[in-house]
Amino acid sequence: MELDTKIKIDKSFSNLSNNELDKMIKKAITKLGFEWQKRAVNIIMNESVDTGEFANSVHFETFNDDKGNYGFTGMDAVDYGVYHEFGTIRHWVPFYSYGDTSKPVLADWGKRVLGLTEEEMIEMGGMEVEIKESKPFMRAMIETMEHAEDTFLQVFRSD
Repeated sequence: MELDTKIKIDKSFSNLSNNELDKMIKKAITKLGFEWQKRAVNIIMNESVDTGEFANSVHFETFNDDKGNYGFTGMDAVDYGVYHEFGTIRHWVPFYSYGDTSKPVLADWGKRVLGLTEEEMIEMGGMEVEIKESKPFMRAMIETMEHAEDTFLQVFRSD
């Protein structure tokens, strides 16, 4: 997902060198990245987390290229984060891969959340699940971008 925004830099900052300008833009982008991260984690914690693994894995990386584009990329470090962003259809998920108790799929969740024993999970085989889309990354980005210009002005006026 990419959101493009143009921030107007006040003419009173035209006396800055390219190095100073670059440094301030990077500082503002980093500040926006942290704001996005905080908002995304709050959405995740309020809507879709029971262990904190997903929320704790949310992070961002800043970038700038030779065309003068600056930004950040938000991401997570779990394999199921995409399902919270976009949701899933109702589908069957086994507790163990092919009934092999040494290869848990949904077993940890079955024990922790549903209170099932290993014997009950083996007997059931698995269960139907559906994840509603919560779009934590997109919603956090939209909220963050609503304040992007103010963040830039704060950074530029503070230095």
